[in-house]
Amino acid sequence: MTIELKVANVDLAVTQEGDPIRVQIGASGINPVGAVKPAASDFLGIAPTLRFDSGVESIAGVSVAIPDKADKSKVVACRVGWAATTNTGDVVWTLRYQWVSLDTPIDAAEDGSISGTETVNVVTSGYAFTSIEIPAPVEANRVLRIQIGRDGDEITDTCAGEVHVVGILFDFVAGP
Repeated sequence: MTIELKVANVDLAVTQEGDPIRVQIGASGINPVGAVKPAASDFLGIAPTLRFDSGVESIAGVSVAIPDKADKSKVVACRVGWAATTNTGDVVWTLRYQWVSLDTPIDAAEDGSISGTETVNVVTSGYAFTSIEIPAPVEANRVLRIQIGRDGDEITDTCAGEVHVVGILFDFVAGP
C-alpha cells in the first residue's frame, strides 16, 4: 500500500509493503526552527533542501505521527539524506527527540539526544545519509518531534562547505 499526500506544498509519502511502515518527509516538510541559527530553505540543483552552514550551529525540526499499525514497543529507524558542497571533511550531526501526546506542553524537555559524525561523500554534492535509531516511545505517546542540527561550530566538524538536507525517512516496525 502506498499513500502520497501533498498538504500545504509539503510532500509526504507513507508506504507499507510488508514491514516496515515507511514515512518519508522531503526538505520542504522540515521547518527551520530554534533560538540558534535556523537552517535555511535552499536548492541544490533542482532538489529542495535545507542548508546547514559551516562555522555555526544550525537546526531544523519536524513532527510525525506514529502510524496506527506501528509496533510502539520497537525503535524507530531514522535516516537523514544530505549532500555537502565540498568533497572532504566530517559533519557533526545532533538529533534531539521527544515523544509526545496531545496533552504534552510545547515547551517540554527533550527525551534524548543522539550525536554522530559522518564523512562527506567523495563526490561534491554527492548523496550521503546518516542512520539514527530513536528509542521506542511510551505507549500513550503518538507523535515524534525531532530537531536535526549540524554542529558546524564544533571543532570536529571539518566540512568547510554547506550541507544540504534533502529529507528524512522514518521506518516504523509494523505491529499486530
